[in-house]
Amino acid sequence: MDKKSHLIEMAKSSDINRLRAERLQRERKERDRAAVLLAKSFGLDALKPPDQEQSYVDERSLPFNSAFNPELSAILAERRQRHRESRKRSYKEVD
Repeated sequence: MDKKSHLIEMAKSSDINRLRAERLQRERKERDRAAVLLAKSFGLDALKPPDQEQSYVDERSLPFNSAFNPELSAILAERRQRHRESRKRSYKEVD
């Protein structure tokens, strides 16, 4: 009986581990899907590598007010700064 109960416990633990792995995989896919959706809502292309040039998004067309969403405003400020720096580099190359 002891050996039988040990086998049952091993089967249960392997089932639990399998189910846990499946759950973690589903959660990872859901996080990735949510990240892509969030990036698209900000006007970003989540599939594009960050070294490629991103198009400038007019802040007036975005569905939020920076006074009520300062964290989004900070993200856009960083994007504006990167855009300005990229334009400065292109002017320096022309000279």
